[in-house]
Amino acid sequence: MLNAYESVFEYRGLTCAVWFNAQGFRCGYVSVPDGHPWHGVESPSRLGIDVHGGCYCAGELDMLKGWFVWFDCAHSGDNRDIDALPEGPNKEEARFLYNPNGSVRSCAYVERQCRHVADQVIAAATPAADPFDLAGFIKRGLSGPPKGPDHD
Repeated sequence: MLNAYESVFEYRGLTCAVWFNAQGFRCGYVSVPDGHPWHGVESPSRLGIDVHGGCYCAGELDMLKGWFVWFDCAHSGDNRDIDALPEGPNKEEARFLYNPNGSVRSCAYVERQCRHVADQVIAAATPAADPFDLAGFIKRGLSGPPKGPDHD
């Protein structure tokens, strides 16, 4: 499998996708609906999205409809998923560049990160609660901003 969506799923009404690229790394994509304050923002790094490695790109995707923010798992502590690459020059390059101290970010890991980003997209579109509405605060069970899963 080279340059293909490994997983496409809906979470809380948003489209999420995991892309596996020819170098053996995965990227996560989360849709941002029309009318959302983040829709059209081309530099999401300034939005403070909490996700593995940071969220640095946004735009429309060819194969999925709509505006997306995305992140990759190709950082210094990440590793290529050599086992998922087909035999050929990309797999040989991945073996040569393998980082023995790095971690392969699985499809399941990237899916969890996508869900975490989706939670933040939804939170950013939700009007701020009245800080003096203690009953509403307790009813909603809010305890602060969403916390990220599996941050390494």
